[in-house]
Amino acid sequence: MSFSKLDDAIIEMQKKLYREECIKEARIKRGGKFYPFNIEPMPTERERLIKKMTDEERALRKQWLEDQKLSPREPVSVPEFTRKNIFRRAYAGFFDGIAGVFRPVLGPKYTGHLRKGLPLFLIPYLGLCMLWYNIKYNPRTWETGFKGIRIEKLHRPVTWPGSPDFPHSPVLEHKFIDEGFSERKIFLGDKLVTSGR
Repeated sequence: MSFSKLDDAIIEMQKKLYREECIKEARIKRGGKFYPFNIEPMPTERERLIKKMTDEERALRKQWLEDQKLSPREPVSVPEFTRKNIFRRAYAGFFDGIAGVFRPVLGPKYTGHLRKGLPLFLIPYLGLCMLWYNIKYNPRTWETGFKGIRIEKLHRPVTWPGSPDFPHSPVLEHKFIDEGFSERKIFLGDKLVTSGR
């Protein structure tokens, strides 16, 4: 193996390692310019107990713990900060109104659960009801054309020799594209072209 091929292999390896390092660094920084770091003074119990804390470190630690307590008015809900796409805005007002009615009774914690859970349950339920209604009352027939939903059996029924009408069973002769045309109540007669005779 010549030196030029070896140098090329080393350069490719360095490129690969550099690329992996850049990806790792981007994941750590999470889109920022600087690395994230902890601003909590003496975060672990080991750091606080391994050596004697100074008065300055104690004051910093006490101030940090005081700053973690939220004021009574927090968290503040800012509607403009929460961006919603056009589809969520279409139905959010209705569910926000329902949550507002139950807020005095349930409290803010359980009202949030209601506000999140009600659309997750109600919208799929209404969708299933609409689908069931269309399947039951709007099937595809020869009159409606491509409108409606076609319902077919998943498998052909089993018929054995000796069963009534074995070779020419009407169940077996059911055509996939018939769509109820053979069971029609209109367009019957000998002189009609559509009668199939």
